[in-house]
Amino acid sequence: MKYFLISKDKNFITAPDIITWYKDITFRNEKNLHKLKNRTVFNIKPEKNIIWTDVISIPNFFVSQKIKEIIEKYDKKIKFKQVILLDKENANAEVYYLPLLDFIECLSNESIVVRNTIKKCVLKKDFIKDKVIFRIGDVNKRYIVVRLDLIESILRRNTRGIKLEEIEVI
Repeated sequence: MKYFLISKDKNFITAPDIITWYKDITFRNEKNLHKLKNRTVFNIKPEKNIIWTDVISIPNFFVSQKIKEIIEKYDKKIKFKQVILLDKENANAEVYYLPLLDFIECLSNESIVVRNTIKKCVLKKDFIKDKVIFRIGDVNKRYIVVRLDLIESILRRNTRGIKLEEIEVI
């Protein structure tokens, strides 16, 4: 089975930019995300021409309602925290979801990692088993991995703002 790294496409420069995430030091360690309230409001940088992408990568991995529903069809065990992104200045808001993903240490020796940045990503098949979506746990930097069938389902729904990078699995 093929796997991909998923993130927000950097070409969407007017996508939501969350500015109040780091007010609570607890969430700097992503293993504490389960402590986030089930519904939380975060302020975003004011933007008149905002484009609500279906994925947000910074300061964490957030997905739109559309993608949340697709993920739930593939893995009913994944829990989500609702996040409301608010642009007070332009009276604009949108609901996103933070999936609480498993951290899986699955990088093979063929991977190349330089200062917590994966330059070449090669995953060990035995470690990921048949997971549809997870976070690479070998590094502190956030890398979200998605299985091909889930990606195909997401792309068929006319999503926007998603960047994919195919990775090797051995």
